Amino acid sequence: MKLIYVWLENYNDRIVNQEFLFSPEFMIHYDNDWNELHIFRNKDYIKGFYGENVLDVAAIVGENGAGKTTVARCLYDICEGITLIDDEGDGNKCAKIVIYLKEGCCGQKEKLLICYFLKRISEKKVHSDVDYKLINLYSMTKKDVNCKPRFPFKRESPVQTE
Repeated sequence: MKLIYVWLENYNDRIVNQEFLFSPEFMIHYDNDWNELHIFRNKDYIKGFYGENVLDVAAIVGENGAGKTTVARCLYDICEGITLIDDEGDGNKCAKIVIYLKEGCCGQKEKLLICYFLKRISEKKVHSDVDYKLINLYSMTKKDVNCKPRFPFKRESPVQTE
């Protein structure tokens, strides 16, 4: 699976209503005002452009103090499955949309996994020419107040050998 898109409503009051696209294979935009997610395959994308072993190349650039480290910390939190509710339990949650591309195998088609932590998105609000599956992380927290859900794609710790 590869991370292709992240939208954040407010991450630590530093990243506000911002989206990040990590793969040129898709054109993705979340309209927060209309609560609509648009996902379309980029017709100009050249698969294998960087060779067999490199999927895509993305860069985070900016002046000193622009927030590059904050973005990197946020991506680390998302990819490592850091809890969505803070430890103080005050319910301070960052609304987010995280989209992964799950490659098809054994004759299955590839599928986008759209993990979202929002109250109001639905199938009717997703416009896409690609197969996708919605995973509502917000409803997971509503079922059990003590639940601290993690993104379902946490990587396993490497096994240490002596």
